[in-house]
Amino acid sequence: MVAAGGKPVAGATVRVGGDGIIKTTSLEGLFRLDDLEARRCNLIPQVTQALSVSGAGFELQPSSFKYSGPPITVRLKPSAGKLVGTLKDADGKPAGGAVVRWMGDAVTAWVRADALGRFEIAGVPKRQGRIQALGRDGASAEAAVPAGEPKVALTLGRAAILEGRVTQIDSGKLVPSECPEWRTT
Repeated sequence: MVAAGGKPVAGATVRVGGDGIIKTTSLEGLFRLDDLEARRCNLIPQVTQALSVSGAGFELQPSSFKYSGPPITVRLKPSAGKLVGTLKDADGKPAGGAVVRWMGDAVTAWVRADALGRFEIAGVPKRQGRIQALGRDGASAEAAVPAGEPKVALTLGRAAILEGRVTQIDSGKLVPSECPEWRTT
């Protein structure tokens, strides 16, 4: 997988057919489909097969290959899309410092919201996806983003706190904590 100018694309997702084998490209932008089960993947030698490639910051690129055929090069087109939005905490205040990413055929890198909870994610394809956010306190949120939607507003849920006791099943005695952040009651 290469971008414009021939630069390798690491971490791109390569999919055979609509719901077939999935591989990820190496740091050199390479992938290899070894030992494919011809029946399970409906692969017929010398018949052109569907292949789709996606990567963070790039548009989904359809391609094709032949089982047992020569190596192929797929050139990915950069996505010009971006997603901007605001992120609030559970109290409705800006969630400055929280991180946000877009997920779909590929996943973008995390971006940090500014002090006013604003963020901008570049390279978002114009397809349906999901946005995921994580607050500094462990609070999180996830929501669907319709295809081509340029703006989104998201509110983090409250971080959960779990308290309990760990006891021995036979005696009922408390199990001592080996982690300093754990408390036993």
